[in-house]
Amino acid sequence: MFATLSVLFGSWVTRIPDVMDKLALSEGEFGLALLGISVGSLVTMPLTPMVMKRFSAPKTVIVSSWLCCIVFILPVIAPTYWLLVVALVAVGMVNGILDVAVNAATAAVEREQGLVIMSSCHGMFSLGGVVGATLGSLLAGWRVPIFQHLLLVGFGMLIINLFVFKTLNQLPKADSEEAHFAIPTKALLGLSLIGFCIMIGEGAVADWSAIYLRDVIQSSAFLVGLGFAGFNLTMTIGRFMGDWVVVWIGSKNLVKWGSLVGGFGILVSMFSTVPLFAILGFTLVGVGFQLLFQLFLGRPLMFQAYHLALG
Repeated sequence: MFATLSVLFGSWVTRIPDVMDKLALSEGEFGLALLGISVGSLVTMPLTPMVMKRFSAPKTVIVSSWLCCIVFILPVIAPTYWLLVVALVAVGMVNGILDVAVNAATAAVEREQGLVIMSSCHGMFSLGGVVGATLGSLLAGWRVPIFQHLLLVGFGMLIINLFVFKTLNQLPKADSEEAHFAIPTKALLGLSLIGFCIMIGEGAVADWSAIYLRDVIQSSAFLVGLGFAGFNLTMTIGRFMGDWVVVWIGSKNLVKWGSLVGGFGILVSMFSTVPLFAILGFTLVGVGFQLLFQLFLGRPLMFQAYHLALG
């Protein structure tokens, strides 16, 4: 399920320049349209615990993953700017539900079976991003129409998901099924601020790397998705190793040095005039950020990260 979301998202990222050309949008117009994803996620993420309580974690994961396979097609077929915005809001809403549900389900499996798998699950998310972005770059280079591209990927992931239906129905009850709204504590606000900064960096690579490589660096169509692919490749490697790396390095050092490396990677991309160095810069962002986000999601690691917010 983690990989499903990222394969679809990686495919969408590589075709962002084509969507902009199709609707003749400026960077500013498209940037505002992209807010639709965030708005949609902000609407559904707080409501997901109630959805899981009403329908159970397995059903929430299954249905939202199927919907993801469908909604990612909508932005590439939107005929007008405002329909694009509506489509991106729909993407954000479904993405928000699946994102919360799979993380809550993973935490429930960790609790019930005594495992530490959060980092590995996020590794599957990054691996899916590599697959989606690489496939997208190839199809874009071969000038495959964007609708056929997203339709093929969405249908393929939907078929794959059918084979894990029975397994998903065995998921244990997640904490989110009993959750309720509460005022965030000082520690949680501190963690949220760090996560907010990390997601700004990740979002910059996801939403703008393809446009930057094509329009600023003047890369070929085959290369526009490789910035996001390189970013996800290093994220994948780090996340599969992350469950022991955090113990080895320590959560405080990981946040400090990872943030510095990620920021340096963005600077490398910003000042590059050669596609290879820009792609290298985006890849370095993945090196720095590879373990930071899920550091605040895994239950055992949450208590280590807790002290960061207290200074």
